[in-house]
Amino acid sequence: MILIKLMLDFLAIGFISYGGGIGMISYIQKVGVQKGWITLDQFSDMIALSQVTPGPIAINIATYSGYNVAGIPGAIVSTLALVIPSFILVFLVIKFFSKHMNTKWMESILDGLRVVVLALILSSLIPLFEAGFIVQGDIKWLSVLPLAYATWASLKKRNILTVLAVTGLWGIFMM
Repeated sequence: MILIKLMLDFLAIGFISYGGGIGMISYIQKVGVQKGWITLDQFSDMIALSQVTPGPIAINIATYSGYNVAGIPGAIVSTLALVIPSFILVFLVIKFFSKHMNTKWMESILDGLRVVVLALILSSLIPLFEAGFIVQGDIKWLSVLPLAYATWASLKKRNILTVLAVTGLWGIFMM
């Protein structure tokens, strides 16, 4: 029964999400935490691990969530259920776009969807910030420093490996 629930939920995520893995994150978080498959801390860890492991972030999170709930069968079902809608939708969209791509109304639709994806990404940041930086109502200010450094380094176009090394070492020494 749990495999069917996983399949239906990840099929829904796959069908209604737009913008790739990053656009799916807030919905996976909402479904996973509400249903008790994962905690917010586990979700935060999954985001971090999914960024450094090969493969698309949403697929990595779906695989881990399914594994967390139902072992290897859960991982397989969740991953396939997330991916299958994309294959179907891409096929249908290619057919449609090939006919209407250069129309003004199509450009307007895509512009609107970009804004929606940005809002979805931002909506997942608030709970992650709370999970990572707030403990018992108090902000862990020393944990905010790596975030500030990473933000500054990204804006200044610093080497990403240096940013990862500095923030990773900070995290190790803060343990």
